Amino acid sequence: MKKTSFPDALLAFSRAALHTPCPPPPELAGTLLKLSGELFGPGRLLVRIDGGAHAGLYSPGVPTEARRAFQAWRGRVPAGGAAFRSETVPFFAVSSPPGGPSAITLALCCVRATSQEKEAMRAFTGLLALADARCAVEDELRQSEETYRTLVNSGRDIIYSIDPLGRVTYISPQVRRYGYSQGDVIGRHISMFAHPEDREDTAKALRNAFSTGRTLPLIPYRARRKDGTYFYAEQKSGVVFKGGKPVSITGIIRDVSDRRELERELRDSAETLRKIFDNAPDAIFIKDQDGRYTRVNRACAAVLGMPEDKIAGLTDFDFFRKAEAEEGRRQDERVLKAGETMVSDNSRTDAEGRLRVFNVVKVPLRDVYGDITGLLGIARDVTRVRAMEAELVHKKAGELVSRVTGGVAHDFNNVLAAIDGYASLVYEGLKPGQAGRDEIKSIISAVKRAAAISDKLYDIPGGLKKRGRKN
Repeated sequence: MKKTSFPDALLAFSRAALHTPCPPPPELAGTLLKLSGELFGPGRLLVRIDGGAHAGLYSPGVPTEARRAFQAWRGRVPAGGAAFRSETVPFFAVSSPPGGPSAITLALCCVRATSQEKEAMRAFTGLLALADARCAVEDELRQSEETYRTLVNSGRDIIYSIDPLGRVTYISPQVRRYGYSQGDVIGRHISMFAHPEDREDTAKALRNAFSTGRTLPLIPYRARRKDGTYFYAEQKSGVVFKGGKPVSITGIIRDVSDRRELERELRDSAETLRKIFDNAPDAIFIKDQDGRYTRVNRACAAVLGMPEDKIAGLTDFDFFRKAEAEEGRRQDERVLKAGETMVSDNSRTDAEGRLRVFNVVKVPLRDVYGDITGLLGIARDVTRVRAMEAELVHKKAGELVSRVTGGVAHDFNNVLAAIDGYASLVYEGLKPGQAGRDEIKSIISAVKRAAAISDKLYDIPGGLKKRGRKN
């Protein structure tokens, strides 16, 4: 059999090393061992990969003693090769370049290696290291692709690619949520999946992207489901270049229908709250931590006597008397520092100079972290109510006094009538100048004065009522 030349063996081994998919180094080592008999002669080549993990790859006919010696050897050799002896067995060994994915060592069981054999060993070791590195890179690529595929398949957004003609070249599986298969979409123009009123805008954005090489930050439009209904979408994309020219656009399409609905509900809610705030009959105000008004409603602006848009940044000291403003500031500080809700009746002089009584509720305002940022106050004018309450109190007091004094006066008058009657009888029975007649007359006069005092008790309830109405 004709002996294989080194160039032919290197070419055959290179083809195997560059085979796709990339064969792992042990498989390549097996290819090398098949060539070793013709290239190096029978029973001479030994291969170890990954620091001994694959030790024991031998060409046919390697003596047992040489195998055992090679397995036991743990020395190091340079990439250029070196001769060594293990258990009296001579070898010539070459190791792969340092820093590679794995350590690869080739050894010839020989007393002396020829220059061609050394060259072949160095070449094959380099190819093994290159194949090992290639396999490691391809493995990383496979893992990266798998990670990317998992992200694409598990996300809610649709990922797509389109060519310069606007045709879809890739669409992720999420399109099934909208009734389509991937085959329904690929090859069709992307504008066909937009609302008729939005198609011109999407087509224009596509043309501009390929002509300028830049895409818009965000494209909102209505996307079509397969059943003919539409959902609100936002599209974000980027241009892919090749040779300096834009060749495709890749991006994501996000269904924002739920967000749009939530935004609508928030707008409606905010509008409702604004109407309540502006049209409430009670004065409503918001202050910051310095006691400055940040927002007031119409009723509060009327009390303060200034347009709503002119009040922001002002304090109570700009509207009320000093003592009244100081009282309000003390209440504000209690709410802001202690975080308490405070309810009180406050007397304030309004813009027209009238003294009015307000029932005020103040509560702390907090941010998302729970920190107090200001306070909300609601003030209700209770001037008339408090006046009516005072009048009612006086009225009830008069009724109570009437019940007490009326009964006392009646009983007292009965006693006085009896005294007056008996005293008059005694007085009439005594002759002028008789002893005791003047004393009896004094008693009768005292009884009349007591009766006059008793009659005044009936007038007390009326006086109380009059004072209540006056206040």
